[in-house]
Amino acid sequence: VISWDKRMFELYEIPPHIKPTWQLWHAAMVPEDRPHAEQVLRESLQARVPFKLEFRIRVKDGIRHIRSLANRVLNKQGEVERLLGINMDMTEVKQLNEALFQEKERLHITLDSIGEAVLCTDFDMNITFMNPVAEKMSGWSQSEALGQPVLKVLHITFGENGPLMENIHSGDMSRTDIEQDVVLNCRNGGSFDIHYSITPLSTLEGNTIGSVLVIQDVTESRKMLRQLSYSASHDALTHLANRVSIEN
Repeated sequence: VISWDKRMFELYEIPPHIKPTWQLWHAAMVPEDRPHAEQVLRESLQARVPFKLEFRIRVKDGIRHIRSLANRVLNKQGEVERLLGINMDMTEVKQLNEALFQEKERLHITLDSIGEAVLCTDFDMNITFMNPVAEKMSGWSQSEALGQPVLKVLHITFGENGPLMENIHSGDMSRTDIEQDVVLNCRNGGSFDIHYSITPLSTLEGNTIGSVLVIQDVTESRKMLRQLSYSASHDALTHLANRVSIEN
């Protein structure tokens, strides 16, 4: 014997004068979900464990996602007398999860296609994400770098052979008081002149939960600036420092 409360009839959009049956519940389900539902119910009864199932039903406006939770009620002989449970409408949750997934996918596609290196960290500055440009410039794959301290992955020095950067926040190149050239040394050899900035990641309450690090490869532009600076201070024929340079 199956009995439904008022909410169950509303959930399945079935008139309350219709007697609920196994066949009625089974028919309301999307055909593709029926075999799995039958299997879960059968295994739950055989194993004598609580019943838990997510499935879809067809309603007037389309598809509704349902989560069903139930447990066995036993008689005095220890036999299953009936199932007692609830059905919950999970449609909005499913739609929200799908929207978040799609937004995440769009974000990953964007980050993978831009020309700058992008890294995300948690609150402790351990890496949680790297795009392909960041992998190339650092010499680390994302799978290797996940969970590692950012400055273990990013070997950054002040100048080509200068001291290591020990605090990436204090060396933030978005600050105007940092004048030294900053170099990212690749684990596989080679180096890049870089400009970088850090943006905190915060919750709606304003609590910092991590950061986003964006690194630009400025090797060519710095090379050009050095050449221009050299040309301005040296004679083109003799390559000797000109008078203005000597006087300065």
